[in-house]
Amino acid sequence: MLALIIAIYLRISNDPFKLAAGVSRQRADCLTIAKLRWPGYEIVEYVDNDVSASRYSKKQRPSYQQLRTDIADGKVYAMVGWNFDRVFRQPRELEAFLDLCEEHKFTRAVTAQGDVDLTSDDGRLHARIMVAVAAKESDDKSRRVRRALKDRDENGIHRGGKVVFGYRLVGGQPMVVPEDAVVVALAARQALDGVPLSRIALSMPRGAPQTGAGVAKMLKDSAGSAGMKFF
Repeated sequence: MLALIIAIYLRISNDPFKLAAGVSRQRADCLTIAKLRWPGYEIVEYVDNDVSASRYSKKQRPSYQQLRTDIADGKVYAMVGWNFDRVFRQPRELEAFLDLCEEHKFTRAVTAQGDVDLTSDDGRLHARIMVAVAAKESDDKSRRVRRALKDRDENGIHRGGKVVFGYRLVGGQPMVVPEDAVVVALAARQALDGVPLSRIALSMPRGAPQTGAGVAKMLKDSAGSAGMKFF
């Protein structure tokens, strides 16, 4: 007979230093619920750390997909998440999960914020409202970030991050490095004359891009900064 497990799903959208502190906090609450509700069952964690679930994220969530597979295969007796907006961030994901639950008669899904009965109309409505609110928060955040970046561009303020070859940061703003600008200008002239980018890369000095793809990015970024277009 198949040994059923209690699945705990843990996710944090942003963890650039990979400390997993947010996941650890979720784990403590979810473990407490799982052990109290279903003592004696094996508990298996499904963790997607530093992975957003919003529609703006390009990252995959391998642990979430594995959880779905294990539910479909009948391996999961119950699932615990810290909150439904940790498990889902998009209404379409929730709807697909509700279909999965209905198809495989999976009914035991709870959160640290309270039970949600996915088999009842009220429970599904509750889950849909929570996920819709989470999706709206993602949309609002994306809009704020785009507007802030637009302001920085319009005011000539560096967006942050590494500057391209040919520039260095001075007082937080990218400034042209004259000796590097000569290298970029020469590479641009060669590219316009039809010299293969891979051949241009062979003549690049230390610190400059060393591949054809790197040279292409350098020229595009530099041209964009100057309001020009090479490609």
